Amino acid sequence: MRLLLPSVVALTALAVAASGASAATTIGSDLARAAGNSPCYAGMTLPMNCTIGNASIPSGSQAAGGLTAPAPGVVVRWRLKHATAASGTTVRLVVMGGNTVRARGSAETLPTAAATETFTTRLPITTGDRVTVSAAGPNGSSLPVIYQDNASSRHQWFPQLTDGETRAPSATHSNYEVLLNADVEADADGDGYGDETQDACPSKASTQGTCPAAPADPAPTATPTPEATTPAPATTSPLQLPQTPTADPTVPVTLGRAPTRADARGRVAVRLGCETADQACSPRVELFHGTGARRTRLVRTQPVIAAGQDRTLQLQLPVAARRMLRARRALTVQLVVTPDTGTPVRRTLRLRAP
Repeated sequence: MRLLLPSVVALTALAVAASGASAATTIGSDLARAAGNSPCYAGMTLPMNCTIGNASIPSGSQAAGGLTAPAPGVVVRWRLKHATAASGTTVRLVVMGGNTVRARGSAETLPTAAATETFTTRLPITTGDRVTVSAAGPNGSSLPVIYQDNASSRHQWFPQLTDGETRAPSATHSNYEVLLNADVEADADGDGYGDETQDACPSKASTQGTCPAAPADPAPTATPTPEATTPAPATTSPLQLPQTPTADPTVPVTLGRAPTRADARGRVAVRLGCETADQACSPRVELFHGTGARRTRLVRTQPVIAAGQDRTLQLQLPVAARRMLRARRALTVQLVVTPDTGTPVRRTLRLRAP
């Protein structure tokens, strides 16, 4: 019997996960140790010119999100803990997938006084990528962002890596940790802006400002009473789920077969079609769990669908919902599709675990 109704604890966790699904994840070092200097050049008389990053860090010394990105998103901030730096030292963040540069940020001047610096940026990152730092400085200067221990290791590239370059490390040194980390935010609409601090409308790729207001529901209209000898013609709405017709014939969106399963990553595939000839559709698509006071919104997005085209959305369930689905092997949710014009359509879905 206890599996038939969600517990208060589970619903509370689900609500927290749904409301904080876009919270930033910090990857890299936890910056807890003292910074020191280490050479970052190929010879003592050369200017500092290298890229350096952690190859491994003990789990107890990693940031909360681990050493690599756990999911795709956008790097919005990065931090570097350093000792006293030579005047003129510059650093820039580099996102790497394996030995390939995914993206590079702008060069930042490192203050000479020892501190933990925080820089803002906007760089794409995908699952498994890690952050490194490129440095440049005067002859004989050292990079003051290293902690020497007996458990970490670092990669170094001489000279520093360039945009899109793939190159094996010039050297790998054990017993060193690079005191570097970065904050990664989700990017639900794929516009290249972090959903939490850079994008005020994470459901529409066309804007990063405030989301456009949803159109108001049309005012109800009177339905004329047909004459007794003339049956009322049946109408069917273009916006309908299988075996779920709606009474509004003006809605230009169609919804394909209702999903019955989430994939291994906790995504639910929903296929929508825009039936207009010359105007894109932008319906609001939501998933809810529970009823009444315990109703929790799991997903909200507002995609843009080109006129006359179909589009498959991958609705990502939050962590707590995925855990509940795995534990119970099934999860009942309500799908609500609200078109640009017309009446919302609701469908109860019984999702099975993969």
